[in-house]
Amino acid sequence: SIVLITNGGNTFTIGVDASDSDKFKISDNAQVGVNDRLVIDSSGNVGIGTASPDRAVTIYRSGGIGARLDFQTNDTGTGDGNGTEIGVYQNNMNAFIWNYENSDIYFGTNNSERMRILSDGNVCLGRTSVLQSLGDGRTTLAIAGTGSADYASVQLGNYGTSTNDQGLGFLGFYDGTSENALIGAYRESSTGDANLRFFTSSSGGSVSE
Repeated sequence: SIVLITNGGNTFTIGVDASDSDKFKISDNAQVGVNDRLVIDSSGNVGIGTASPDRAVTIYRSGGIGARLDFQTNDTGTGDGNGTEIGVYQNNMNAFIWNYENSDIYFGTNNSERMRILSDGNVCLGRTSVLQSLGDGRTTLAIAGTGSADYASVQLGNYGTSTNDQGLGFLGFYDGTSENALIGAYRESSTGDANLRFFTSSSGGSVSE
């Protein structure tokens, strides 16, 4: 092992831990195996904050501290509140992708962009911009086909095993948390016919057909 001591008195050790399956370790201590900060096992898995990585890279934080991976460039700037973070929030198990910048987030498959979340919160599927902006504070979901002869569709359905009158899918319209209108597709068990039903409310009451 190689022991490094800083001018401030901090001690780091780099070496192989023979007591732990010959893992390569960098430890914040005078010996490996104590306060391990980075570990590489015989499979090539890398552990940050853990001596037992079970994936190519495993990041672990204890004590209610979130586990985060930051991506920063010259354009985003450095330090807290810059770039993009992926991780798990502190004090809970919620995962997140967080872009601090006034820029978009892209998602792709098969080397093609499939979805984009714009910096204003609008979401595009098969497009790079919304079909028409509705103004500040109005969130839009824009869906389009990816080719000249393609089209977009939104599909709603149920599990498909009910024998009674069953709802196939619904679109709800809300004022805050109050339901004001509903469009539903139903299949009637007596005839097998499917139909659309429209429901509205008045004076803040429950929706009715």
